[in-house]
Amino acid sequence: MLARSWPWREVWAEPRGVLRRVRGLPLLAAATVAVVAGGLSGVVDFASETWPVFGGEPPRLGERAPLVWPPLLWLWAALQGALWGFMTAFGLGWLLLRFGRPLGGGGTYAAVVHALAWPLLAGFQARLLLFAVGFVGGALFGDAFPGAVSGVLVLLSWGLWLWLAFVNVAMLSEAHGYRARQALLTFVLAFALLGLLAAALSGVLYAALG
Repeated sequence: MLARSWPWREVWAEPRGVLRRVRGLPLLAAATVAVVAGGLSGVVDFASETWPVFGGEPPRLGERAPLVWPPLLWLWAALQGALWGFMTAFGLGWLLLRFGRPLGGGGTYAAVVHALAWPLLAGFQARLLLFAVGFVGGALFGDAFPGAVSGVLVLLSWGLWLWLAFVNVAMLSEAHGYRARQALLTFVLAFALLGLLAAALSGVLYAALG
């Protein structure tokens, strides 16, 4: 399945329809989408965090612009993003499968993985759009960037991430075959567990190192 045939636009407008189209594909397709979209998102995040127009600081590599930084930094950002995308689809997918079953979900692991992998395309597009708006705004307004464009960026980012959350909930709802509110509750329970595990791990590390 070539990248140009991926549902770049449809994933925003018809998330349920997209899942119905792709859920029969092998898990390799979901893995490919998750790794590619995650890797691209990692590169955009790296650029957003370090590009001077966003107030970022290059990682002690002199005064060179980000585009000429050593390729290994860009590769590392892409690898981190790819790993994050893969773990989102396959790791979080396992949790959402387990938490969805008691709530009436009847989806398979493959369907849930697809439901998490394909929205990563929308996540990459959202990041790229926000970076483009910020970069163009900074180039046009210079020092006035924080006051002139930050409000637009905040509103745009809130709108994009809220819609992306809707896309994820709609796809999980379709994968499990239950209502959107049940899908939302599944996400809440899974993230609550991850938060508790992270807090417990932090406490253990703090006690061990402190």
